[in-house]
Amino acid sequence: MRMVNYCMKKQQDGFKKLTVLYKKMAGEVNWNDKALKDISNIWIKRGIPQYNMIHFALDKEYERFLDLKYAKKNKEYPDAKFQKCENHGAKFDFSNRHSQIMYCLKYR
Repeated sequence: MRMVNYCMKKQQDGFKKLTVLYKKMAGEVNWNDKALKDISNIWIKRGIPQYNMIHFALDKEYERFLDLKYAKKNKEYPDAKFQKCENHGAKFDFSNRHSQIMYCLKYR
């Protein structure tokens, strides 16, 4: 019974964190609905959402978005490289688009 309680608590905490993150993102980005849908498709199995993992993945993408915004503002990479990597990232859905762009900038 302890394991069930532990798992349920983890999902409840994940849902609370996800709600806070989603509200935080709502005023800053226009892709939060798409990202939530794409990430949920990965982390909802047999109709059961894993809220802790949905929160983790969405938070990771939001952090990558902020990293990209900072890098662009501070001219950390040439504009041509940004354009190339943004085109590369456009091939991916929103569950990992910003992570792919950041990877491209760092390693390609």
